[in-house]
Amino acid sequence: MRSKKYQVTESAAGFTEGDVLNVTARYGPWHVNDMELELDSPSPGPSKVVVTEGSAGFSESEILDPTARIGDWHEFDLSFDPGSKSTGKASESTGPVRITAEELSGFTEPVGGPA
Repeated sequence: MRSKKYQVTESAAGFTEGDVLNVTARYGPWHVNDMELELDSPSPGPSKVVVTEGSAGFSESEILDPTARIGDWHEFDLSFDPGSKSTGKASESTGPVRITAEELSGFTEPVGGPA
């Protein structure tokens, strides 16, 4: 996926069919995120998508793992607030939507030429 823009082909992750997402940043293999996209036009709901190498966030067992290192948390840019009272539902999240490249390709298609 090396396009500059992606069009949403079916409603998913808070975006509606027809929305256009612009690539605003791409990262190299050293970074946990592959790229960032932002919504082309203002609309209610999320405006930013972060595409990650693997599933975003941590599982319950990873969070409760007593052998976890502090570096592991920073590697994922603290994708959640440990002091938050939120239930963790995506609809209540104030940050960007975090998905994998596979999930992105499932509900978008490239628009225009390669980046």
